[in-house]
Amino acid sequence: MTSGFALGEFLGSDEARALGAVPEAARREVAARLHEALADVGRPLAALDAGDVHGWLLHAVPERFGQGDSLAAHVAPVLRALVKFAARTSGEKLIELRADVDETLPDLEHALEHGHHHHGHDHGHDPEAQAPYVRESPKVGRNDPCPCGSGKKFKKCHGS
Repeated sequence: MTSGFALGEFLGSDEARALGAVPEAARREVAARLHEALADVGRPLAALDAGDVHGWLLHAVPERFGQGDSLAAHVAPVLRALVKFAARTSGEKLIELRADVDETLPDLEHALEHGHHHHGHDHGHDPEAQAPYVRESPKVGRNDPCPCGSGKKFKKCHGS
């Protein structure tokens, strides 16, 4: 399927019914949002690779849940049930998909809790903002006298 998974089939499945702690209305809404987010990826659930799982769970899914959304707490259990359902109905074990989803879940839960996209991996940026550099002494211009006391211009003394 190009839409990702059969939403109606999943909601009627044993895996979805096993989510007793998740109210049925919440289960339906969370599954619908996961379905919509998967449509953004453009690949069926059974065909997702690690990059697709990343895009789906850390980019498309958080866009559908705002900070403080009461349904965000139900995303992980519904997602696990959905992956189990996909593995059972596709006839494939989908071991890699399960592993990718399990690996991504902590970052997804963090993103949903804080209401933003979250990256648990390094893209070359420091997660904490660096404090700006503050010069201890005033800046010396090229044509100012050198602070060493030689009487020469800075550019002719220590500025070269």
